[in-house]
Amino acid sequence: MTSVSFKENFTSTVLDAVRCLPSSKQAAILLDTSLALIEAGQYGPKVEEFLEVYLNTPGLPQEDVAKALLARGAARRAAAETLMAKAQQDINVLARLDPSNRQVKSLLQLSKQPHYREEPVYHRVPLEIWDRVASYIPRHFLRTWLFLSTFYRDIAQRHIFSAVDLHLGEDHEHRNRALDFFDRVREDSTFARKIKKLRLHWSCEEGDTFDLMARIFRTVLPEFNSLREFQWIGYPELRADMVQAVFTHHPNVQSLGLIGWHFDAIGISSLNNLHSLTLRAEDDDGLADMAELLTTLNANSSTLTHLCLSAYLARPHSWDSAFQSPTIDNLTRLDLVDTKISHYVLRRVVTCSEQLTHLTLHGTFEDPRGAEVLFGADHLLEGRHTFLPYLESFRFLVVGHDDDMPLHRAVVQFVGQRKRLRRLDLGRCPWELVAMVLPELDGLRAVRVRIGRVVESVIDALTEALSEHLVALHLCAVVADKPVESHASYFKKFHSLSILHLDTICIGTEPVKRPQPTILNEKEFRRETDKWMNAAKKVAAAVQSVDFLGWQGERYVVARRDNSSDVAHPASHSHHSSAHPPSNMHLTRSHGRSNSIQGSVGRHSQASADADIELKELPPRRRLDTGFGVDLGGPDGCWLERIDVPIDYELVGGEDT
Repeated sequence: MTSVSFKENFTSTVLDAVRCLPSSKQAAILLDTSLALIEAGQYGPKVEEFLEVYLNTPGLPQEDVAKALLARGAARRAAAETLMAKAQQDINVLARLDPSNRQVKSLLQLSKQPHYREEPVYHRVPLEIWDRVASYIPRHFLRTWLFLSTFYRDIAQRHIFSAVDLHLGEDHEHRNRALDFFDRVREDSTFARKIKKLRLHWSCEEGDTFDLMARIFRTVLPEFNSLREFQWIGYPELRADMVQAVFTHHPNVQSLGLIGWHFDAIGISSLNNLHSLTLRAEDDDGLADMAELLTTLNANSSTLTHLCLSAYLARPHSWDSAFQSPTIDNLTRLDLVDTKISHYVLRRVVTCSEQLTHLTLHGTFEDPRGAEVLFGADHLLEGRHTFLPYLESFRFLVVGHDDDMPLHRAVVQFVGQRKRLRRLDLGRCPWELVAMVLPELDGLRAVRVRIGRVVESVIDALTEALSEHLVALHLCAVVADKPVESHASYFKKFHSLSILHLDTICIGTEPVKRPQPTILNEKEFRRETDKWMNAAKKVAAAVQSVDFLGWQGERYVVARRDNSSDVAHPASHSHHSSAHPPSNMHLTRSHGRSNSIQGSVGRHSQASADADIELKELPPRRRLDTGFGVDLGGPDGCWLERIDVPIDYELVGGEDT
């Protein structure tokens, strides 16, 4: 038998066998053949014919029909894109040959039209753009994306769960929530990969309960496979066994925070890829020797750029040994908080750390006259400052030097004419000195000022001195001539203002305090609380751009709803509603960007008599809690409210300066 006759006989036999099969089996052969040809890159008219016949076959399983449609749709799109690319090449060649041809020009314009232009704009916006938008939205507002569609929910979850705070202590609700979270991480690796920052807040005595929770955490620690930042906050402090567990499972963790009463973390020098290190220890009396800190700094000299050291002024401590490390020269951000600052440390910071862009000095100078000389030695030479020329944020809170005018003058001279400066907080520096330097700082976006006596002319001078692009402002009035909300209209000029905190210690001779239920009867308490909240709402109504309001030390999220509009808030959508873009959400500005993506442009910035304002109180800060869990719309808000560093707020000079 020749090869030709064999092939003919073989083909005929196969066809006879196929004819004997039921129609469902024949259809399955058509589908398998089509999928194989498409996968082999042989899509063409034959495959189109096979799939057309297959899809016209009655009684097919729905999942197989879906598979066929998906394969044909993908193949058709790929073929169309290939043809479009070839067509574009022909058009480009023709354009070079005959540039004056009108038909060529029309074809070129047509080729620039976006695909699927009949779809809504938000359908055409790629994932990367929405992800970028979400990165500028505070988590408080981003939660409404969870109710829109799977597309937006996935984006929101990725941002919301990138940083997680868990409170482990005697509170059963918080503890059970943390344990449920650990179970979710253990069971869902996709969810675990979303968590980049983990902060554990401990507040319990050592014993069986702590041992059990620590053991559970130790077993789930390996599941955080994308962990980059880890903080252990509170008591009991992080100790050697847990340090070893972190090093074993996450040796390349980039940020470590140890915030407690003592430095007990023996062995943290084994971590040699740290970019950020935060240590709060009340004194030198801990299980770990302070030489461990120097060793850790030296071990991370090539990577560490952010260092935060915090203590407690009433206890003996010193950072002199740590500042002998050459790593100090490589820092871009340094925070010295609630601590004694020796002349050696200050000189090391000001004269050697030229790369610093962010500096916090909070505490007491051991040598105030030496500090005055150092700050006063800064000069402007050819537009460049002698000390710290790249400084972008400066926080100066000194305790015990309130009346030291020469020191404050030297600091104001040090700050003056810094065009790069974006954030400024001079603590208790006299307003007369601060007012002199503010007009020179055009780049300021976040400012905190304390004014001894506030009258209308002072508010006018303050608003005139600040840039109209201001994003965050905290004003503390020691004494005000009238309620501070009456001055709120002055702040309307700042169209990018996202967070405004107005704090008054006294109005005339009367101290300003929030109504307390333990002092007033129920009726008086309700009446005084209503007055308190109405005053805060007046500020929010006067400054339409504000999304976060600080009021007499309390913080609120401003929720606005325009009753005259028929636009519903995204959170009101059903969980099963069709996908809609988050176009009507009230968003917070960050870095001067617009804070509203709405159906009608500018609606959020317009004052409306029908605006319904609700103030939602944010949870209070806790002692030893860095506060990162409270989202204030971005780094400017967190910096302004001093919740980016572990300040002891019970200390005079921390909370009310």
